[in-house]
Parts: sequence; structure tokens; C-alpha cells
Amino acid sequence: MKKCFAALAALLALCSQTQQLSAQCPGCTPDETCISADGLPTVCPQELPPATAGTYYEDYLTFYLPAEVNDVENGIQATLLEVTISSVTGLPFGMDFTVNDDDATYFPSEGENFGCATLCGTPILPGTYSINITVDVVAVAFGFEVEQAQSFFYTFIVEPGSGGNSGFAFSSTAGCGSFDVTFEALINLPSVTTYLWDFGNGQTSTEQFPAPVTFSGAGDYNVTLTTTVLDYTMQSLNISSLDDNWNGDVDDIFSPPADVFFVITDGDGAQVYTSGTVSNNNTPSWSGINVVLNNPPYEISFTDVDDISADDPLGTAALTVQDGAVYFDTGSGTIGTASIALEVTGELFNEEVITVFPLPDAQFETDGSLLFYDDPTLASYFWFLNELPIDGAFGSSLEMTTTGFYSAEVTNLYGCTAMSEEVLWCPDIAMLYDAGAEVVYLEGDYETYQWYFNGAEIEGATTFFTDASEPGNYSVFVTTADGCATLSETFGSGVGDDARTPAELELFPNPAGTEVFVSGAMEKPRFFDLAGRPVSVEVERQGLQWRAGLESLPAGVYLVVSDGAHMRLVKQ
Repeated sequence: MKKCFAALAALLALCSQTQQLSAQCPGCTPDETCISADGLPTVCPQELPPATAGTYYEDYLTFYLPAEVNDVENGIQATLLEVTISSVTGLPFGMDFTVNDDDATYFPSEGENFGCATLCGTPILPGTYSINITVDVVAVAFGFEVEQAQSFFYTFIVEPGSGGNSGFAFSSTAGCGSFDVTFEALINLPSVTTYLWDFGNGQTSTEQFPAPVTFSGAGDYNVTLTTTVLDYTMQSLNISSLDDNWNGDVDDIFSPPADVFFVITDGDGAQVYTSGTVSNNNTPSWSGINVVLNNPPYEISFTDVDDISADDPLGTAALTVQDGAVYFDTGSGTIGTASIALEVTGELFNEEVITVFPLPDAQFETDGSLLFYDDPTLASYFWFLNELPIDGAFGSSLEMTTTGFYSAEVTNLYGCTAMSEEVLWCPDIAMLYDAGAEVVYLEGDYETYQWYFNGAEIEGATTFFTDASEPGNYSVFVTTADGCATLSETFGSGVGDDARTPAELELFPNPAGTEVFVSGAMEKPRFFDLAGRPVSVEVERQGLQWRAGLESLPAGVYLVVSDGAHMRLVKQ
């Protein structure tokens, strides 16, 4: 049956939460040409195009639910009675859905063979989303009515988007936890342009292309850019010395001295300004010019106007464009200064909001062999054992049954994902007794074994069993390839006075610092490391308990043995 309904995964990804089967997107009409060649349920199209973060998305799916399913490959013939979308988690934050059935339940055997759904909204965060879907199917197969719940994964991609306005562009509008955003000021005129960035996180910049900016900590960050455009403007010009090429013409006899005007030419060779003529003056000046100089390099040419003969050139000089009084010299005698000012001619203010969503708290809680989350902000869970996914483990809790390192990847309601730390689980050791063979033994795969009798190490007893014909208390210390180091419970073999009842040891404090007190023990406690080697500890009786000085021990885990009992001690 599983293959029959796997094709529904794309449809089912349109639900974001079980309780959220309500119309939020535009309605849809099924495409009744959506029929599979093999007669199995199918979805058209087979996969949805990717969305872009920060951009509105809307697309439609049609799904086909035949009344009769004939799975030739697996030899299954079934009648579909009812298909219900029961649980879906992991839809990108900011998106919603609509199906064309109010309760998301379809009855193929009653002729309801087509449905459709709409996915819409503006996804906020880019990424590849693994959406977990559960569908409940009621069918008749082999003459029996069966109910089956199936979980599927549907991959939906949200590609990175970019934001921007008339003043600046940026690489991302939102992210999780901490992320970098690149910015670019868009206005870059021939005029002098300055930039003042305030990224809302305490950082500023005056560059057109600032270094990537890191946004850390959940919240909204208001990013502003003030772009200021300034132009060099010639305001006035004065000639202190004039080329004498103006003298000697006929009209100069009657109306000396010179009649001067000038022309400014820009970097493209275009004449951008021609002054008025100042007559009968060899040291003329001009004011109120106000010509913008934003296309250097510039040249300035001077001319004497003659009424009868041709005008006389008085030289050309390069004009340096800078703020203040600018000196020029044609090299032919015309010398002077131009007054140039750098003035603001325009200012543009733009702002945008960068959003940082919180990362989930990925660390689970433990209760014995149970791992669990109690956080209503989490939307999906993926459990791992030794870094490999655990099949079917998608709930908020997990019962550990196998030795190894457990971890989980969780996603919150914003679509932010985090990985927990690994936890090593070492299950209790179940010691077995074979009365006929008079041996105690273990079942399971362990790396090393060390057996103990009445608290003392049994020499050479390093396999999965040991002789237990002598009455007394037996225990075993084992290690595993995963790193577990575990001491078993004590097993009492035999009857009568020779069988000793293990003491009920108590250690305080545990973990311990420079000393530990052992109560509940008659014989003097002994200390061992996890490899079973004795360690030197000064032990003295104080009333009904024993005091052990731990100053000489390095931090670690040790075994305390007395009266056939063992306890683990953590030295800090």
C-alpha cells in the first residue's frame, strides 16, 4: 500500500499544521487531465517550482485518487474508501495553503477522484525544507478493510532573495540566529557622492560597498542609508594679468583696452559655459556664474572681441576642479583665479528592515531512557543515532533502546533549524544465570569485560561469562565501542551464610571535590578507575561512615567498591 500513496506527498506538503486546514490562499479547480499511466494515485505537476525568499509565491497542484488501485509490482489490489490529510509540519514560515475540501478528506470510491490545492505566501527564509506529512488511508484490500497511516517527506526549496530600494540593494532580508548581509549603494553619479550607512546593530560605514555586515540576536534591525550628492560649482572668476595679443587691432585704437569673454569646455569637448563680455578692462572679473563642473577634465579659453577685425585668442588653461580658489595660467600671459565651491545638490534617505529569527533551543530533556522536548515553539523533529537518521523518529520524544550517541535536529515555527548536542546512552546490563552450568553471563555486544566476586576483581575473567559455582556476589564491568563504561547490578549466587547481601552504599557529595563520605559499608571502601585498576586513596572511618581524601586523584569517573557493592563516583 505504501507505494500506492507515496505520490501524494507533494500534495500533502501544502498543509502547515494539522489544525490549519482553513482557506487562506485563492481557490483552485482540479485539472482532470491529471491521470497516471499506471493507474496509481499521482500529483500534477510532480514537483513545485522553487520559491524565492521575500517574493510572493503562488502555485497550484492537482491530485488524482482512483477508486481502484492495482499495484502490479507488489500484487496489491485495493479500493480506496477514504484519504485524509491528518498532519503536516515544516512549511516555510510566511506561507499558507488551501485545499478544495473543507476537512481535507476525500472519498475516491464515491467518485471524488480529483482534488487540488494552492500554495501561497511570501517565504521569509531561504533553504531546503523537509516537510513531514502524515496521511490516513482507509481501503479495502484482499477483502478486508484496512486503515493505514503513512509519513512522507516532501522537499520544497526556497531560493535566496534580495531586497532593495532606489538607494541601496542587499543580499537577504532575514535569517536565523546570526548571518551576514552584503549591501550596495546604488547611486553613483559623476558628481561627488557620499554615503552614510547605519545598520541598526551599532555598525556604520561610509563606503559604497561596505564589508559584509553580521546581524546577531533575534529582532528587527532598521538599516538606513543617507546618500548625499555634491557638485563643484564655479561661482566667480578674476583675471590678474591678460595676454597682450588683444592689442594692435584697428578698433583697439578707438576703444582700448581689451573686451574679454571666456568659454569652459568639459571632458567630452562640449562647451558648457560661455561668459558675458567685460569691455575695456585688462583685469576683468565675473560673478554669479554658478556653472556645475561635474564632467572633468575642464579647460577654460579666453578671447578678446574685436568689432572690425577677427577676435583675438588670449590663451587656454587647464581648470583644476576643487573646492576653493583655483589658480590658472594659460602660459601666454593670461593669469587668474576661479572661485569653486563644493555644494550639496541632492540628498536621498532610504531604509529597510533586516529580521533575525531566533534559533530553537535544540537540547532535549532526559528522563531515564526517554528523550523529549517540551517546547511549543518547535515545529519538527528529526532524531539521530550515531549521526544516522532513525527511521520513523519524527516526534517530540524518543525512547532509547540501543547503545550509542543520540542527537536531534529541530526546527521552530520560523523555519530556523538547530542541532542538539550528542548524548551517550548506556543501558542497564542484564546479567543472566545458568543454574545447570553454574555460570553468570551477558548477552550483547561489548568491547571489554571484567568480572568481580564479592567486590574483588576475578583474575582472567574477561569474557562474556564467568564461573559462579562459589556462593557469593558477582558483578561485571563492561565497555562498548560507543564509549559506554557500565557496572552491572550485583547477582547473589548460592545460599546460606556464604551468600553476602550487597551493601547499600551512599556517596556524598557526588560529584565530589577534595573528599567524599561513604556510608552503608562495613568494610573499608576501595577505589578503582574505569579500567578496573585500583587507585590510591586515603580512607579513614569517621563514626558510622568512611571519609576518603581525593586530593591526589585527577578529575574523572571512579568506582567505589565495598561489601560486594559498587557505586560510581565523579571527581571534579
